[in-house]
Parts: sequence; C-alpha cells; structure tokens
Amino acid sequence: MTDDTRRLLKLINRAIDSLYISLINNGAVERLTKALESVGNGKTIDKNVTFARITKSMLSEINVIRELQGKTLLTKRNITAFSGAINEHLGEHIKNYGSARNVAQAAFDVLTSKDTLILPGNIEGKGTVLANRNTNNRFIDSVALSNTESGKTSLKSISPRSNKQIKKLSTKKRELT
Repeated sequence: MTDDTRRLLKLINRAIDSLYISLINNGAVERLTKALESVGNGKTIDKNVTFARITKSMLSEINVIRELQGKTLLTKRNITAFSGAINEHLGEHIKNYGSARNVAQAAFDVLTSKDTLILPGNIEGKGTVLANRNTNNRFIDSVALSNTESGKTSLKSISPRSNKQIKKLSTKKRELT
C-alpha cells in the first residue's frame, strides 16, 4: 500500500466517522428532552436514551485522566442516558436550567464542543467531569460520564458548577499530570 493510499484511507475513515457522529447526534437533544419532560411530569421512564456520540479525541483525553486516576477506561463513544439516571438524577436540574430542553441542550453542548474541559471526578467515584462555559456565563455547564458493567458509557449527571468548583477540579487535574 502506498503512502498516498494510506492518506486517502485515513481521510475516508475520518469522513465516515464524522458522518456517523452527525447521524447519531441528530435529534439527540430532542430524545433526552422527551425523557426529561416525562420525569418532570411525574412519570417514570423505563427506556434508556441513546444520547450523543463523542469524538475520538475527546474519548482519548477522557481516558488520559481516567488512567491517571486509576479508573477503568471508557471504551464506547456513544453516550447513553440510562433510565435509572434519568429518573433519579438528570431531571433534578430542570429548575436550574429553566426547562428540560435547556438541560438536554447544555449536556449536548458540553459533549460536542471543542472548548470542553476534561476534568477528574472524585477519586472514589467512577465519573469523569466534562465542563463548558454556557452562553450566559452565570455558571459552567458540566456532565459526568462513567462506564457501566456492560462497557457502555453512561451520562451520570448534568449540572451547573461554579467557577470555584471548576478551579478546584482543574487544580486536581494539574496535580495528576
């Protein structure tokens, strides 16, 4: 195989990956919004939500932090919001964000932005925190990701964090590296 063929194959692979990401991420906010609205209306959902797909580079960056913390590496780029997390944790921030759609949009923006910070979660916990400043700069949107026993990547929480909390996690990251 020539170098030109290798380069062409890499370009094709990147294009296919980019298309696959856009297909998965198309409608992601609406899927999670629907589930969160159900919980907000007092219903319990019993189905998991395939939410979004992160890039290879984001997964790699997450795993650098996870490895430094001695945590199991994430293997899946597709992020799933499991029904238990939606029913118990994810819907609790609707008041902070004003609507279920705003919660879902904040999570999506954190998972897809090139400006997202990858930060360590608690040493004791399984999560890794991803954070991104929201458009109104009142607080910083964050999500926590973890892996399940079956190897899937789980969206554990969506929450606003203060600048102080992000600075503390950033310091923890510097201490790890």
